[in-house]
Amino acid sequence: MDCKPMLMRCLTFVLPILFMTCTHDPQVIIQENLKHADKLTALNLSINPAHDGFLEFPDPVFVRPMEKLPEDIKHFKKLEKLLLLGNHLTELPQELNQLSRLRHLDLSFNQFTEIPAVVFSLSNLKDLDFAGNEIRIFDDRLVSLHKLERLNLSHNQIRSIPRTIGKLSHLKDLGLSGNHLNELPMEIGELSCLVTLTVNNNQIEVLPENIGKLIELTWLSIVGNRLRSIPHQLGLLQRLKMLYLSGNQLRSIPKDIGNLNNLGMLLLSNNRLSDLPTELQNLEGLIILNLASNLFREIPDAVYGMLMLERLYLDDNPISKIFPQIANMRQLKYLYLVDTDVSQLPPEISKCVNLEIIDLRGTKIVSLPVEMISMKSLRTIVFSDNFSESQKAEIRATLPHVEIEFSNL
Repeated sequence: MDCKPMLMRCLTFVLPILFMTCTHDPQVIIQENLKHADKLTALNLSINPAHDGFLEFPDPVFVRPMEKLPEDIKHFKKLEKLLLLGNHLTELPQELNQLSRLRHLDLSFNQFTEIPAVVFSLSNLKDLDFAGNEIRIFDDRLVSLHKLERLNLSHNQIRSIPRTIGKLSHLKDLGLSGNHLNELPMEIGELSCLVTLTVNNNQIEVLPENIGKLIELTWLSIVGNRLRSIPHQLGLLQRLKMLYLSGNQLRSIPKDIGNLNNLGMLLLSNNRLSDLPTELQNLEGLIILNLASNLFREIPDAVYGMLMLERLYLDDNPISKIFPQIANMRQLKYLYLVDTDVSQLPPEISKCVNLEIIDLRGTKIVSLPVEMISMKSLRTIVFSDNFSESQKAEIRATLPHVEIEFSNL
């Protein structure tokens, strides 16, 4: 495929912003376009480039990953965005320090074992991505990047975060998932601008109390760690909208979580919870609650008080009964009871007038209350496929307006 005509069309219509993505050796692309170097503000030399809306080049993409970034990159002095993800890079040329306007540098999914020193000279960087490499050390020199707003070091081999991280005072987005961390430093609380913090799939056992100082935080994800408890200071994060705590070893949740008035999604699946504090019913903005794969024997009273809840996941719990209080949950749309011990639904469930889908696979339910005929929004109920044809017909006859499915897990 000849890329030159395509590149010339791009130069005509989208300069000074250009993502060069076509089937070619990226080193040759750089050589062939040096004459345009003084005009380009964005350059995509990724093996798997994500189209950013500027160009709509068809696949395939580069067939030859780079093992070395050419020194000629220094001529692209107006570059603000450089994407190099998915190559085989292990180092960067010192000449990169001449790209003084660079703000966004993506080096994810390469083969770096450390962050090259030249990166620390890029003083205007706002977005730095080294995810999916083999980096072992969170280099202290990162704090020299005073303008940094987004830092992604997920899926590396990092074992600790230095206390100096608190000096990244403009950081808004920090990704540390898939490393070997067993703790976060107290200084994490000094990141006063932080909006999202993702530390999934580490070995973190305790969260620092200072996490309660991250008052701008809207997204906190700590899935797949070893947390046995969470600090009550988490209840100070008034802007928090998403809280993901699935896949830990939690036996309790502090009542202070009930203070998170803006919380819209709370994921607590795959823990060791058997109850929730009643204060959680104060989560007036909560729309999605996942309690699957815990030790609940009954639905906590706090859940029945979550009047705005739309999705409730109770799968894989030893719950045996749904109480009439479910009638309070008028906004509920999706109810998942897969692999519970529930043997019947109460007639009061008919008061859940917005309920659309109920998943009953793996339960002991063999019939439905006739009151459910009034549920006009109800579209689908799913049972396990272990009923006789006559039983299926009887169930369908109860709710002729609802699609009744029989499907195994």
